[in-house]
Amino acid sequence: MLAGRDVSVTGIFTGADAQTVEQTTTTAIETQINGSPGMSYMSSNSTSSGQSGITVTFDNNTTRSWKLAIERTFTYNNGIVAAETGTHTEGVTTGIAVWGVNRFGNAFSWTIAAPLVVRQDCDFRLVSGTAVHTGAWGVATATFGLDATGATTTCPGTGSYYFKTIFIGANGNTYTFILPY
Repeated sequence: MLAGRDVSVTGIFTGADAQTVEQTTTTAIETQINGSPGMSYMSSNSTSSGQSGITVTFDNNTTRSWKLAIERTFTYNNGIVAAETGTHTEGVTTGIAVWGVNRFGNAFSWTIAAPLVVRQDCDFRLVSGTAVHTGAWGVATATFGLDATGATTTCPGTGSYYFKTIFIGANGNTYTFILPY
């Protein structure tokens, strides 16, 4: 449990230079944290020794506790392919990547249901994967690597990939939308 204004997140990418750490680790974590309720500001650094450091400052009197369990695997197939999965299990739920309690005291989890894949031959873009965010407000499932109709696609070369989100609120209402990224 973290109390007070600051939360620090540290990661290590053994053997990576500062630019690689920034592009593959620091920016990815910043994207997930940015816009969190009560967040005042965020600062980060990536080092040539493979370390990533992020500090998030929240409004006074907020409390939150987050845990991360993410594995990133690199392979080569017409260029670098990075796949990210969650490695934590609670009960029958597997693939949990981030979980904890937000500043409102509500438990949440972010599960990677299908690996999030970034490919060099697709301009280092997220080309596939499914993430599920669960909280007191409901469940949002986002599937990446789609075309404008919501069908899976290959590298678009030009144009946009789309993601489809299905949100089921705590009241049972369901909303679906498809947007470019």
